[in-house]
Formats: sequence, C-alpha cells, structure tokens
Amino acid sequence: MVHYRCFRYQDASALLRSVIDSDTNPTTTQTSTVGQEAASILTLVYRHLGRDKGGVTLVDNMLAQTKLSPESFSAAHVLTLQYRRALILRQSGH
Repeated sequence: MVHYRCFRYQDASALLRSVIDSDTNPTTTQTSTVGQEAASILTLVYRHLGRDKGGVTLVDNMLAQTKLSPESFSAAHVLTLQYRRALILRQSGH
C-alpha cells in the first residue's frame, strides 16, 4: 500500500503479485485473506497503470472465489471488490 500511495505502481504491482502468488493454494487455487486484500489493492494499481483488462480479470477471479467459498470472504470485502470492478469499467468507458 505504501508503494501505491507513493505512486510507485510498478513496485506495488510486483510486490502485490508475489503476495497473491504466495498466499494462493496451488491445489485448490483458493486465495487466503492476505492474498485477497493484495488482489483488491492490485486492481487499483492496474487501474492507474492503464491495465484495465488485468484489473477486471483479477477482480472477476476473486469474485468467482467468493461464490465457491463464501465463508472465506466478508460481505464488506465482496462489496469492495464489486466497487473496484465498477470503477475500472467506468474508467474504461463501460
């Protein structure tokens, strides 16, 4: 989050991606809480980098996980993901 707030989007992207990768179970492809939060922040980074498709894909993957494992996600986190998805889509003209 520090890199993001300091406009160091490339650094933030690399760190957040590594957090997601290390917090995702390779067998089930489910992401734990820390990885979920990293993915949520990474969508904002992608938005600033102009990588709208990557951001939407990431959010869609997280939202798909909420349907497979709803007990792993809080309602607030799901709403945040949906809001960030809407932001990216709005910015890209959808």
